[in-house]
Amino acid sequence: MLFFGIFFLFYLSWVTIQNPNQQVYSYLLFLPTLLFYFYRNDLRFLRKLTAAYRLLLLTDSFILMIPVLMISILKQEFQITIQALIVVLLSIFSPSWPVKNYTRTFHIGLINPRAFEWRAGIRKNGIVMAMVWLTSLGMVWAPAVSLFLLWILHAIITSFYQEHESGDLLRTHFGNVDSFLMEKVKYGLRYQLILLAPTLFVYSFLHPEQLWIIVVFSLINVVSLIFTVIIKYSYYDPESKTHPSSLLQTFGILSFAVPFLLPVPLILNILHYPKAKSKLRSYGITS
Repeated sequence: MLFFGIFFLFYLSWVTIQNPNQQVYSYLLFLPTLLFYFYRNDLRFLRKLTAAYRLLLLTDSFILMIPVLMISILKQEFQITIQALIVVLLSIFSPSWPVKNYTRTFHIGLINPRAFEWRAGIRKNGIVMAMVWLTSLGMVWAPAVSLFLLWILHAIITSFYQEHESGDLLRTHFGNVDSFLMEKVKYGLRYQLILLAPTLFVYSFLHPEQLWIIVVFSLINVVSLIFTVIIKYSYYDPESKTHPSSLLQTFGILSFAVPFLLPVPLILNILHYPKAKSKLRSYGITS
């Protein structure tokens, strides 16, 4: 993931800097450094560790900004070089307010407590998701790039469902197995739509010739998320640390890249739905 992130920053730097029509998007390259600056929570530890903690902050920010600095110098866009260096230098002034606490409370508070997978997933992956989402929105002018980034975002979302909650938490649901599974699917599709819709809407406006691709992409995302939920509860086992569902969920994501495998998650949804219902009944969800 780190290698991919560095490679992608170099790619974005190369295609945006020195292009008059796309240069505004180069400022999205500052986001990783800025997010890292505002969201890091190790400042108290660094202050105790060394008196030169500001030098560590400066080094971290400089490393994150290397792609922008190198490409802007190579392309002789020194205005962007200077602006990037200013952002790096700002890192020596550590933020004095708990930005992370405020923003985390805000975006977690918007999610229904019943969708605890999303709450836990955003706590764990929120910064990465924000970076991927903002980059996908900023790269809508480039064919396919935004869709690829949304696919990565969808892959992160499916990882929310790889952990199996305790049986006690499972039994707090008062409906039957069908309503339980429908609730899980409903919340998952709702929050995924909120994340994907802005980029897809703008992308469809800029690339109307790809409308059919956008529709197919959206339908595949829906089927894939339903598949993720069904597979999770087909192999539900709160006592085990490893589950076959994780492997099948990964397969569902990879099927995006292989056209003849696209129908497989839909077929598996139909085949595993009865198994998921049976598994939930065995753990106390009434029928």
